[in-house]
Amino acid sequence: MADKVISEMITAYALGCMDKENFDQFHRHLKKGGKIPLGELGELQNLSVLIPSLLELEAPNPMLKEKLTENLLALRDEIERKKQAAERKTKAEKPQPKLKLEEDKIQSPPEIAEETGKTIEKIPKGISFSSTDKYKETTKEKLTQQSSAEQVKTYIDQPDDKKVTDVPPTRETPKPQFINLQPGDKDWFNNFIKSKTTWILAGIPLFLFLLLLIIFGSQIGSLSDSIDKLNNNVSGLQSEVERNKEFVSRHLALVEFFNNTNIDVVELSGTDLYPGTNGQLLITFTEREGLLKLNNMPIPKGNEAYQLWMVSDGQSYSLGVFVPNLSEKYIRIDNVPFIPRENVEMFRITNEPRSGSEMPTGQTYLFGSLYQPQEESKRR
Repeated sequence: MADKVISEMITAYALGCMDKENFDQFHRHLKKGGKIPLGELGELQNLSVLIPSLLELEAPNPMLKEKLTENLLALRDEIERKKQAAERKTKAEKPQPKLKLEEDKIQSPPEIAEETGKTIEKIPKGISFSSTDKYKETTKEKLTQQSSAEQVKTYIDQPDDKKVTDVPPTRETPKPQFINLQPGDKDWFNNFIKSKTTWILAGIPLFLFLLLLIIFGSQIGSLSDSIDKLNNNVSGLQSEVERNKEFVSRHLALVEFFNNTNIDVVELSGTDLYPGTNGQLLITFTEREGLLKLNNMPIPKGNEAYQLWMVSDGQSYSLGVFVPNLSEKYIRIDNVPFIPRENVEMFRITNEPRSGSEMPTGQTYLFGSLYQPQEESKRR
């Protein structure tokens, strides 16, 4: 294969736009050990990978989406109309089935033949002999109507001198009768009207009273609902005020503590048994109070608690018994013993009963000592 043809096929192969025939031909060339320019395929593949990063994404115009949606909806409606028109045309061209009613000549029952003197030649196929009685009654009515019509026609066709004059009398229309009220009846009627008027006039104030009662009752109910809502709001505000008071009192103690002039910071480290625990003790010997902060301390089991000790001249002095609470960041320490700062050797926390111990008896969790002299103590 010529070098130019190979270069063109390499370019098409790297861009992924080679047709199947050239693709198969190029693969056969590679399988047979055909030579291709060194490094050209790799460079073209790297360039083809970088092409997307060089192109800018262009978002279509929003109006194009709306126009396309309108065209699709119009096309759907047109297809639906054509479908309905085709269905109507199919129904119109479809022939309607003709119902054929076969009629059989059946002689009428003997009872009807005797009374009418005629024979019913055809009876619809749907009538059965089980409904003979009903059929006889219907036939009698029809024959009676026919005979009456024939009699009237015969009477009209006769000459005047032969007409029968004994026509049954016609029914007279009743005349309206008027009621004449006597003077006594008029008084009774007037009294009746007056009594009704009296009752109506007496019922109007009662109706107004009931209406006002209903209106005031509804207003009273709405007022009671408003009062209940206000009471609930007041209760919520009171509880919020209590929480705010508690928050202020708790943080006020912290503010007052940090207003002290001399505050020493003692970093507490965990022992080898509990290396992940640590803490910090802020203590002032002039005011004899402090704050203790603990991190990663396990919750004591059963009737156990933690106890803070201050060691001076080999003697341990208790600074308080406590159980860590996740909602409190600092634990307040009061009544620090009257021991000079320079005589304090160390602080430690041990596991003791909740009632407290006079001397340390449990395992030591944290320990630490004063690391700053008096002149470099933390001032706030």
